[in-house]
Amino acid sequence: MSRITSKRIAIPSPRMIIVASGMFLLAAGMVVAADNAASQGCLVVAHRGFSRVAPENTVAAAKKAMEIGAYGSEFDVKQTKDGVAIVIHDGTVDRTSNGKGRISELSLAEVKALDAGSWKDPKFANERMPTLDEMLAAFQGSKCKPVIEIKDKEVTDKVVASVRAHDMIEQAVLISSNQDAIRMVRALEPRLQCGLVMGDKQIPKDGTDDEKVAAIVNQARQCNINLVDMDYRLVTAEVVAKLHAKKLIAWVWTADEPEAMDNLIAWGIESVTTNAPDVLQERVKEAAKKGKQR
Repeated sequence: MSRITSKRIAIPSPRMIIVASGMFLLAAGMVVAADNAASQGCLVVAHRGFSRVAPENTVAAAKKAMEIGAYGSEFDVKQTKDGVAIVIHDGTVDRTSNGKGRISELSLAEVKALDAGSWKDPKFANERMPTLDEMLAAFQGSKCKPVIEIKDKEVTDKVVASVRAHDMIEQAVLISSNQDAIRMVRALEPRLQCGLVMGDKQIPKDGTDDEKVAAIVNQARQCNINLVDMDYRLVTAEVVAKLHAKKLIAWVWTADEPEAMDNLIAWGIESVTTNAPDVLQERVKEAAKKGKQR
């Protein structure tokens, strides 16, 4: 009677199956998201809120963006000396308040004592710089997306925690030019849509279309994302088409001139961030009307 030997068959552990399944679903979800975004037409994102009519990066500006029906309202987040996530673009409070000093060297109490509205118009006197939590609270119950730009990677975990606390995982979009911040978001909360902000430091200004696309795609892959938010002056119709072929969602910033808006809409850009969201809305409507007439 011959001896029967059995071969060991490696059976994947439940953890390995879950991880592999999760990676597959994430990749599939990214493709679906890209296809869905392309079908929605050009979306309007108000730059730092509707900052032409209200002081930038305030609740007042965000509410003005909501009032006109903007798809999203972008704002910037840094942190105070005592580690509170605060909505401000600059490294100092000098330009957008009646105070002076670096935001990283001021406590929340000191920042909250500043008037962040009068510089824009006396009717906004005593408008305060909102904390991230205060800004997110203003979006709750609206269809407007908070598009949160992380200016300092050190505040990333606080941003993700706040978005979770306000139950806005599906509503918020996180963007940053800092790849480490984007990778941290992906690790902390893979369900959050996030995108890499790209200017001429990330995209070769004088490069060919193919060189630009290669740089953009490479960085998107490094961050495991499918949304790129680019300086509109660095893209062309060919660049946009090739990014779409790679299943990337193409956003741009900050286009304010109607002619530039018309070109971007015609090229199929998914979203334009602008200081003139009302003008962009009209250009999108006009483009849709012309499209139906063809």
